[in-house]
Amino acid sequence: MSVSVHVIDGVYGRAVIGMSVRLDRYIDGSWIEQLRDKTDDDGLSGGPSASLERGVYRLELDLDGYFSSLGITPFYPAINIVFRIGDQNYSHRISLLITPSAYTTYQQN
Repeated sequence: MSVSVHVIDGVYGRAVIGMSVRLDRYIDGSWIEQLRDKTDDDGLSGGPSASLERGVYRLELDLDGYFSSLGITPFYPAINIVFRIGDQNYSHRISLLITPSAYTTYQQN
């Protein structure tokens, strides 16, 4: 089972390239880093190489770094999404549509 992330810029209608992404797992009361990456030319991060066990995870995306490179100060400097992996037979994709003042996310199997 794996998790990948797909990020789209809702202002410019294009893939978000070079955004820092971190994935942590909650183990015994602490967040332990599992993956640190940047989105590629298609706005993707993670995938088959990010094989994960069942548990609770936190995905953090650096909006401040991305939007500041465009000369924009976002309202949300970072997005943290906490989610649960319960079935190891699925590959999950977490998709995000971001703007400097809003975001929406959904999970695809």
